[in-house]
Amino acid sequence: MASKKQRVWLEEYLKCWNATEAARRANYTHPNKRGPENLAKFKAEISERLDEVVMSADEVLARLAEQARCEYATYIGDDGKVDLAQLKADDKMYLVKCIKETRYGQQVEFYDGQTALVQIGKHHGLFVDRFVGEIDTSSTVNVLMSPEWITARSVLMQALGPYPEARAAVAAALLEIAEVAEVE
Repeated sequence: MASKKQRVWLEEYLKCWNATEAARRANYTHPNKRGPENLAKFKAEISERLDEVVMSADEVLARLAEQARCEYATYIGDDGKVDLAQLKADDKMYLVKCIKETRYGQQVEFYDGQTALVQIGKHHGLFVDRFVGEIDTSSTVNVLMSPEWITARSVLMQALGPYPEARAAVAAALLEIAEVAEVE
């Protein structure tokens, strides 16, 4: 049975996805130690909670199909105004990309149907990039030493600064890539 502090940790973890930060927010005295301990202890409960909120692939495709078919059109009146109340009542607000107040009134922007079609097409493998010509396999290029890769790696590690566990995991993975490249 989880204590009140552990339940707070769990709720905070599901918001920030960082065990140490969740422990800090739950007021543990040693968050660096307790966060990872709780993560291991509540792994099954975290997985169960994720199953409750994660979309299935079918649901993703169904929503993309509604966007592609521009089903929001039924909520646009003859005067050009969007019936947001009905859209919300029908639980279709996911069709709305953003709502802005302008000096002319409310502006509603919907997700682009063409973009949704492309996403569905990619899922079904309708768009296949084809290479025409020959590939030169005689030379080797070490992309791990390219200036672009070094910059990208530095930016990535800086961005992960506030998340020490994620930073350590990414650093280990990058080191593993470099070690495999050295062997080859």
